[in-house]
Amino acid sequence: MRAKSNQVAQFIKTRRKELKLSQLELAQRVGMCKKPKAFQATSNIERGLQQLPVSHIVKTAQALEVDKETLIDLMVADYKQNILRTLEITNESSNSL
Repeated sequence: MRAKSNQVAQFIKTRRKELKLSQLELAQRVGMCKKPKAFQATSNIERGLQQLPVSHIVKTAQALEVDKETLIDLMVADYKQNILRTLEITNESSNSL
């Protein structure tokens, strides 16, 4: 199985490092630190284990000092790539029967 496309995850990680923010600092700026160890959400998002919640797009964009459209465009591109890969895998499976 192929890995999911995750441009948004790579962008968040790269941009966070450019701004010299820790994962905890980013989580605090976004408001994800209301529960113990909630900063792990940042790590999970950066590793592609969790998607950026739609409810956090605006605050994440503000914390990373980018337009929200940048994150939205990356999320849409990831979604499109994942759909295309799923269709390709489905097509390959049907052809092998």
